[in-house]
Amino acid sequence: MTAAGHNVFLQQEALVARQELSVTYYVERDRYDPYEIVVVGEQRREEVSRITLRGAEIKQIPGTFGDPFRVVQALPGVASVVSLLPFPVVRGASPSSTGFLLDGARVPLLYHLLSGPSVIHPDFVDEIQFYPGGAPVIYGGYTGGIVDGRTARARRDEHLLDFDANLLQLGGLVREPIPRTGITATVAGRYGYPGAILSLATNQVSLSYWDYQLRLDGGTARDGWTLFAYGARDELDTVAATADPMDQNPPLEPSLILGFHRLDARLHRTFGTLLATARAVVGRDATFSQGTDFSVLSAEPSVELRWKAAPTLTVVGGVTGSVRDISQGTAAVSGANPFSMITGDLTTFYAASALTEVLWRPTPKWLVRPGVRADVYNDRATTKRAVDPRLTVRYELGRRDLADVPPDSDDSAVWLKGSVGLYHQPPRFVLPLPGLDIMPLKYGLLRSYQSTLGVEVPLAERFQLSTEAYFNYMDPTIFDLSVNDASVVNDANTTLIPTTVVTGTDGQQFIDRLTRPQLGRSYGLEILLRRVAKTGVFGWVSYTLSRSERERAGAWVPYDFDRSHLVNVVAGLPLRRNWDLGLRLQYQSGKPETTTAGYNTARTAGYLRFDLRVDKRAVWRKWLLDFYVDVTNVALSPEEVTAGNVIRYVLPTLGLRGRF
Repeated sequence: MTAAGHNVFLQQEALVARQELSVTYYVERDRYDPYEIVVVGEQRREEVSRITLRGAEIKQIPGTFGDPFRVVQALPGVASVVSLLPFPVVRGASPSSTGFLLDGARVPLLYHLLSGPSVIHPDFVDEIQFYPGGAPVIYGGYTGGIVDGRTARARRDEHLLDFDANLLQLGGLVREPIPRTGITATVAGRYGYPGAILSLATNQVSLSYWDYQLRLDGGTARDGWTLFAYGARDELDTVAATADPMDQNPPLEPSLILGFHRLDARLHRTFGTLLATARAVVGRDATFSQGTDFSVLSAEPSVELRWKAAPTLTVVGGVTGSVRDISQGTAAVSGANPFSMITGDLTTFYAASALTEVLWRPTPKWLVRPGVRADVYNDRATTKRAVDPRLTVRYELGRRDLADVPPDSDDSAVWLKGSVGLYHQPPRFVLPLPGLDIMPLKYGLLRSYQSTLGVEVPLAERFQLSTEAYFNYMDPTIFDLSVNDASVVNDANTTLIPTTVVTGTDGQQFIDRLTRPQLGRSYGLEILLRRVAKTGVFGWVSYTLSRSERERAGAWVPYDFDRSHLVNVVAGLPLRRNWDLGLRLQYQSGKPETTTAGYNTARTAGYLRFDLRVDKRAVWRKWLLDFYVDVTNVALSPEEVTAGNVIRYVLPTLGLRGRF
């Protein structure tokens, strides 16, 4: 038996006289794809610097363990603090300047600790929208990049059962319509046990985490609602301070606990050419470390209106409010910790925003997108205001005759693109942690002036070439993550959240270094060659030539996490018999180091990492099974974290994923 799109099937049956045989045969397809992408109509391009990833691009990249958000660290313009840590440095900005969002709402803890996945089950994420710069006015409160995970509404008739088990975690997802209600419910959760792997190497530390999601989708795409609850908790345990140093199995106690909960309620209605969306997000964030105990209750209501005034003109407007009630533990209130000396007076934080923008196509070749947002911040002691005008422009230089792209599609055009804009954000701690994303306003707002200019060229066989130059000027940048010279890390016993008691002059010096405004700038050139295809080979090659600097003693010097050269090679190769091979190569040149010759005058060695992933799919009854092996740093390449401090690691995982 043969059938198009299926493997040849041969089965022999034996019958005896007067015997009747009734059988059902399931014929194996030559290709099973678990990443369904539904496209309705041809979407027009409305952005300049955005990179959108979908399907296998966000769930099957080596070194990410199938997690969509971790793919961002393989894109142009993105460096890392340390390869295992999920704190990207986007175009030379401190990690806390980049926003991690879910459907536009802030996520206080996007990644689990160390090399853990994101806190959202991958099946919720329909696509990743990454803005390394030039983000439109709908995104406010960040002076760096934007990483926005976009979810899709569940269909009324959608059924899904998914589980994933590997050496580090166990998770699952169930999606079912609720009978006679028109509502589809989705429940998901994961539990991570990397402490079991750590225990093979040391009994001095342990780590565990969990997350959950519950979502209800009702109504239709034109008039519907969504209720989405999600949260996560990470716990890092270390040897208790009272432990006997001679004890072979010392007791462990929590040294760092991170957690949050969110409830996101959305309602959208369509009135002719007007789409109205009302939203309210409430939550609780918490961070506990020895000497640091923060808890924040928050509420963020918003309303957005999108009016298609004409086929060539769309007008967007919106208002957003935010209130946060901040509670601090005894140690923070008493001021025994220099960090708490900064935050001790924080009790309530308010914010209000209003925005408007226009998407205008005066001719088929032009897209002009001007916008402005206004923000007001108040922490009961200080009020700060900001107005951010932004402009993005695209111009069609011409069209290419491509066999696999409709001639009137935006994807067949050669685009010249550019953007300029002003961006503000409130002061934040050097790393994004739950409850610690707001510092007192008396230190001032961070501000950046961003500009980009680039060109996009479609090529044959679904290839696309994009080149973009950028220049960002930071005036000022505050709470910058730094590790060299007189830095926060080195002067606080190598911890980013100081756990020792530093008072008096030492404590004030710590505060002065952390809160000192600086001038910064970053500039560079990003090149991306990418193949976007629903079938066949997919992936990209990217190169970034960049420089990030800070002003020091009247001169520009490299930022502590400046990396001049970034190279990423990502490829997904579908093979016969439902085998897939994924390859990823990443190179980052060395970070600056301070020597006797001066501040940041030397550099650490560059880092080359090679990741590998192999998938084998099979069908068992109605289950689609995916057996996979994912190995990070398969060549055991050394990474020089600081001068002379080299680490070697390999992170293999073996897993099974099933979908019904």
